[in-house]
Amino acid sequence: MILLSGGPVSTTSSQMYEWLIGPGGVDPTKIVVAGDSAGGGMSAALLLRLRDAGRPERS
Repeated sequence: MILLSGGPVSTTSSQMYEWLIGPGGVDPTKIVVAGDSAGGGMSAALLLRLRDAGRPERS
């Protein structure tokens, strides 16, 4: 599954992660987080928030 942003996003990356792993969702160890330019910073910010919350950020 690839999620792309074509414009302003009204949800946070943390909310999107929670939606992905919600009931019937994706195994957290199977999620890849990546970004280019500003997206790289957003990806890093999400991974740091997940790490600080004790959530799995990588398999």
